[in-house]
Amino acid sequence: MNPPVPPPPDAGTGFENTKGDNQMRQPRITRPGACYHVTSRCANKEFFLRGREDFALALLRRAAAFSGIELLDFALMGNHFHLLVRVPEAKPVPDDELEHRVRALYGEERGDRLLKSWAKWIEKGEASRVEEAKAKLIRRMYDLGEFVKTFKEIFSRSFNRQAGHTGTVWETRFHSVLVATEWNALYSVGSYIAANPFVAGCCKTAADYAWSGYALAKRGDRLAQEGVVRLVQLAQGDRLPREVGEAMAIYEKELENRRPGAVSGRLPDGVDLATLGKRMARGQACTKKERQYCEEAALWRGGAIGSMEAMARLAAELRKPVPTTEWSDGLYAVRGGDRLAMPDRDGPFRVVA
Repeated sequence: MNPPVPPPPDAGTGFENTKGDNQMRQPRITRPGACYHVTSRCANKEFFLRGREDFALALLRRAAAFSGIELLDFALMGNHFHLLVRVPEAKPVPDDELEHRVRALYGEERGDRLLKSWAKWIEKGEASRVEEAKAKLIRRMYDLGEFVKTFKEIFSRSFNRQAGHTGTVWETRFHSVLVATEWNALYSVGSYIAANPFVAGCCKTAADYAWSGYALAKRGDRLAQEGVVRLVQLAQGDRLPREVGEAMAIYEKELENRRPGAVSGRLPDGVDLATLGKRMARGQACTKKERQYCEEAALWRGGAIGSMEAMARLAAELRKPVPTTEWSDGLYAVRGGDRLAMPDRDGPFRVVA
C-alpha cells in the first residue's frame, strides 16, 4: 500500500538549489510554449519510487496543476521517471486562478490556511506583503525547472520522513530535451516513454503497466486521457482528433510501429528483450531489429530534437551549426557543443557529428 499524500512544505518555503551540483554543465535549451522530455533517476540507482508510484503520481499531478504544465505522457519506474510535458507561455494569473493552484499544490486544508493568512495580513494593512507572496508563487509557474523541483522536493521530504532516510533522493539535476512540436518528434519521444516499462520487462504489453500515462488512459483515467488527446493534437498540428478513442487509436498505431510488440505483445522474430539488456550491458552489439528497443541517449541527454527545419531555426537562435546534407527527412538532435544526432525516419538515433 502506498503511503498517504503528505502535507506540502510550508507556504513560502523555497526549494533546494541544484545549480551548484555541476559548475561545468551545459545550459538547458528552453523556449516559450515548448514540449520537453524530462528524465531523472534516484540516487545510486536506488528504487525509491518502487511501491510509492501512486503517491508520486499524486504529487506529480499536483505540481503540474500548480505550475500550469501540460502533462502529456509519463512513466514512473522504480528508480527513475520519464515525462513528456508542454510548458505554456507565461501569462497573468488572476486571483481566483491563483487560489485554485494554491489549493492544488498545498491541498484544501493547508491552502485555505494560507489564503486566510493573506486575508489577515490585508486586515493589518500589510497588503504589500500579500502581493509579494503572490508574486513569489507566480514566479514558480510556467517554468520547467521550478515544476520539476517542486515535484522532486516534495517527494524527497515525504520519502525521507516516512522511510527514515537521510541524504539525497535524486541524482544531481534532471535531464531535459526540447521536443519540436511536430508529429515525428512527439511520437518518437511519446512511444519511447509509453514503451519504457514494456522494454524493461515490467509488463506483457505497455497497457498493462500501472503507472504510465498511456496505460492509465487505456484504463479510463480522465487526466491521462486528456494528456494523450493533447499530445496527438499537438502532433497533428492541433487538428482533430478531440475524442479519446480516436486519439488513443492514433497513438497506439505509432507506438506499435516504433516499438513492435508494445501494444500487441508479439515481438518480431529474433527479438528477445530479456537477453538484449544483458548483452548490451556486456557491450555486445544489437541487431537491426533490436535497435528499435535500445535506449537512445539523444532522446534524454539534453538538447533538442526535431525536423531539419525546426533544428535549423533553433540552431540559428543558439548560434550552433546544423548538418545541411542528405538527412532532411529525419529528425535531428541538438546536443552539447556542436554534436548532433539523427534517427532514420522512424528508427533509432545515431551520432552524426
